[in-house]
Amino acid sequence: MREAVDELVSKASRGDAAAVESLLARYLPDLVVYVDRHAARLVRERESKQDLAQSVCREVLEKLRDGRLAFRGEPEFRQWLYRAAVLKLADRARFWGAERRDAGREQPLPSASGAGAPGPATTPSQIAIHHEELARFEAAVASLPERSREVLALRLVEGLSHREMAERLGTSEANSRMLLSRALAQLAQRGVHP
Repeated sequence: MREAVDELVSKASRGDAAAVESLLARYLPDLVVYVDRHAARLVRERESKQDLAQSVCREVLEKLRDGRLAFRGEPEFRQWLYRAAVLKLADRARFWGAERRDAGREQPLPSASGAGAPGPATTPSQIAIHHEELARFEAAVASLPERSREVLALRLVEGLSHREMAERLGTSEANSRMLLSRALAQLAQRGVHP
């Protein structure tokens, strides 16, 4: 029988490599499917869904290890993963959609068989910009009121319709729309857009 998730996360947060591998093996397949279904076409054409999902897992586990996240059970751990995926996909969509990007210099990802041109080059400055933008986006989301974070998670992470959101929140569809609009406006006021 597989080890309980609480135990694995506890060990992984202390740096246990085997526990990290077990967690990745457990959640990565579902996360890859989620990334594939929710990534913008622009992102899917330029980055592999496996790399994106692995990056999300690594970032969440790093936050556990350095204490920025505290484990409170499997449902919350899954929610962290999917929220991190939403942030990652939004960040990568902004990165690839930037007007300054010269599409003529881009090279496609290699095909599944491994043939083809290598993926796009990443410079140290691009990496630094990426980290700064991601940190700014995460800080903006973290600064929102709990209700706004909840609404964004329901819509962007879980992909719920307004009817489903309204049921989950115990409110009307009209109020669900208003809450989402308000949450997105709060992000825009902080200079970030999902």
